[in-house]
Amino acid sequence: MATTQDEDDVLAPGSSHASDMDGEPEADDGTGRHGFADAAGIVRLWFDEDRLTRVRVSSRWREKVRRSTLEACFAEAIAAANLGVADVPVREDPSFEDADFSGLPPVSPRSLSAFNRLFVDLQRRWDEALERRDAAPPTAHPSTTGRSRGVTVTLDGGGRLSRVSLDANWLEGVESAVAIRGHVVRAWERARAQFTPAPDHQAKLLGFEAEHRLLLTAFTAMLNPKERS
Repeated sequence: MATTQDEDDVLAPGSSHASDMDGEPEADDGTGRHGFADAAGIVRLWFDEDRLTRVRVSSRWREKVRRSTLEACFAEAIAAANLGVADVPVREDPSFEDADFSGLPPVSPRSLSAFNRLFVDLQRRWDEALERRDAAPPTAHPSTTGRSRGVTVTLDGGGRLSRVSLDANWLEGVESAVAIRGHVVRAWERARAQFTPAPDHQAKLLGFEAEHRLLLTAFTAMLNPKERS
């Protein structure tokens, strides 16, 4: 079957890689470096955080799928990817041990007053951020979809890939696995273009916490000039 112009676009150089050829499957080392695959290794997905960067579909997917479906293989690979990125990294407290406080003024009524103003201003901005967070109405995060030919990609409320749907009639006429990969990537890009992330109040609050730690460290350094000399 001849490819259409739309399919020619996704078959451009760079959409096919030597490692996409059938052969020994890449071992999953738990880091996602080799992508996330279904149990049969028919579909493999690569991500940079929550961004889909590459898709592999075996060129022999029809004979390999057997009693399952290619859509189910995508679902397995997506589930593996979501499990792989589900762990929340431990947040380390900011450290200012290497900060240079040699330029701090000596302790005096003026310097104490200046630090007090900084603490008061920080607390005011922190309280306002907390009020905005608490006053914000609960926001529903609807899913976002993007479509390219017979492929529909769905992102969850957090912007992560949650589903790849394949039109059965379109899939029946597709001869190249490269075309499937290309349209999945294109559909994902279109879904991502429509995605609007929810306000990250927590990140702002963590920023205030780090600022408070820095200010407190500087204040302590001013009170103990011998320790920083």
